[in-house]
Amino acid sequence: MSTPSPAASAISRPAPFHLLLCGALVLYVYRIYVIGANLSLLRVVLAAWTIAALAGLVRGRTPLTRWHVALGALSAAVVALNAIDFAGLGAYPALRRDIVNHIQNVWLTVLLALHLRSHAQVLSLLAAFVWSSVLTSAITVASWVLGALPFEGWLRAHSGPASAHLPFLGYDVYFNRATAAFYDPNFYGIYSALVILVALGLWILVERRRWLLWLAAINVFFLSATLSRTGLMALLGGLGVAFFTWRSSAGSGPASTTTGRRLLAATAVVACVCFLAGHAVQSKANRAWAATWWLGPRVAADPALAEGLKAQRAGPPHDEDRLSGSASVNDRFRRIRNGWNVFLSSPWLGRGGASLLRPDFPPHASAHLVYLTLLARYGIVGTLVYAAFALAPLVAIAGRRGPPIDAIVVAAAAYWALVFVSYDVFLSFEIVYLFLGLAWALAGLPVRRLTRNEAFAAAAPALPVLRHRTDARRV
Repeated sequence: MSTPSPAASAISRPAPFHLLLCGALVLYVYRIYVIGANLSLLRVVLAAWTIAALAGLVRGRTPLTRWHVALGALSAAVVALNAIDFAGLGAYPALRRDIVNHIQNVWLTVLLALHLRSHAQVLSLLAAFVWSSVLTSAITVASWVLGALPFEGWLRAHSGPASAHLPFLGYDVYFNRATAAFYDPNFYGIYSALVILVALGLWILVERRRWLLWLAAINVFFLSATLSRTGLMALLGGLGVAFFTWRSSAGSGPASTTTGRRLLAATAVVACVCFLAGHAVQSKANRAWAATWWLGPRVAADPALAEGLKAQRAGPPHDEDRLSGSASVNDRFRRIRNGWNVFLSSPWLGRGGASLLRPDFPPHASAHLVYLTLLARYGIVGTLVYAAFALAPLVAIAGRRGPPIDAIVVAAAAYWALVFVSYDVFLSFEIVYLFLGLAWALAGLPVRRLTRNEAFAAAAPALPVLRHRTDARRV
């Protein structure tokens, strides 16, 4: 009886702690209000994890590498930048809370870099991330059935004044966009698209487990239910990078890579088709037309029902449509122009978060473009610090011939780079820092070089194909 490989075991049975961590990350709005602060499951996990990590450092059980030192130095520089910004935000308590949450995310990166000490642990975390979509899918389906989030009454009663009247599900006026527990359907779409990319990466590059394909397919469905254009466009870009860079090692021979590429191309096509179908199904106007037809005589007998359905049948204005509408695009360009002007007013050191606030904008210190937000808030100097914080491990991973898991991280980095062009989630979205921590940990793991015989054995399946092509050229 054969013993499963460490990779297969890590993917099939993720560590319970990794499942807990990823589950806590997706329970975004579930929290309780304690002593003037929101306490979420993620914060409880981080607090306990911090105590354990510090104890391990003090007792010498957690050896540090040069990668840990580099991450510590860059994290300290990021904290210093935000401390300077924090000091000038006395009149903006909401922006100060955002900075505190951002520092918490940076600390999550550090904890992950300290925690992940083997490639099997990294695979376990990625598998747990994919499994967390079971929880988001269950919450979404339950919210459709109940017409409210599960335990929404309890949530409103215990999560503080800010959540008392928050529309957890009614985010869009004209479309029923899925949100799971993220509140923002774009967050859910960005998350679902990343689950698809990671699940396909594990199946193509590491271990061909059927459940990975099932969860990828389920998340294609829920991505379409979010109607997140950012998530879809970034997914297509990530699949494109994967198409040209992923080389399968889960099977044998060149046909394995061909199969992987076909799967990636099929996923891209299906995601686009599902998005178009989701636009039709999630439209409140289309649902009102369907309800009018289905109910028939009941509508004619109930004037209130008839009037309500008539109002919804009008549909969204052209600029509010999720396929061709320009309202959100126009809003983004207004933010971008404002951010550019802020940057030009102080290009080297930036002007802080408050400079991005305007009376006609919602109260978020954002230029809606991550790169411009960083330049406006922290200037060129601060943006270079953030660039080093985010790119140092990725440069190391991309520049080496490491394990297949490196290719998954590179594709995920390309995915995030595209997300950052469209949606400003870098400072606030915890899942960004899950992957940053994973990248820092992976960069610090030793990569064993193949011996000459091992390299020849790995290339052996492709040799007949190469020999055939060489002979064909001679002919």
